[in-house]
Amino acid sequence: MKAAKVFAMIAGGLCAVVALLMFAVGDTKAGFALLIMSVVVLAAAAAGQSGKKIDPPAWESKAMRQKRQAAERKQQAAADGVACCPRCGSTSLSLNKKGFGGGKATAGMLITNGLGGAVAGTYGMNKMKITCMNCGYQYKPGKKTRI
Repeated sequence: MKAAKVFAMIAGGLCAVVALLMFAVGDTKAGFALLIMSVVVLAAAAAGQSGKKIDPPAWESKAMRQKRQAAERKQQAAADGVACCPRCGSTSLSLNKKGFGGGKATAGMLITNGLGGAVAGTYGMNKMKITCMNCGYQYKPGKKTRI
């Protein structure tokens, strides 16, 4: 056995013992937290022994599962060289280009007494936005986004 695996097994066992002590003292929140940590550490050590990838834990919340899945999709898209949504990692994207705006043209005609309607209608005409078809997130192409 490698030293890291032995250390992980010892750490998992110690976490379990401390969790039992916390239950005995009456602090159930800390006991459950330590018990879960010990299970994860021992599962990781066992997976390292057998060389198999462990499945995500059954207690994983929906938000945690969505974040983990989004990170996996982003990694896969980066490996494949495909664009993906920065929020959810979906590769189902739509590029939208703004066109001539009739409402802006009408407002421009009313404000400038009929002289600036066409100019106001073309304002922002060639702006592009990428929209994720999965989560609806919109962003500008080529712009770094942090979520």
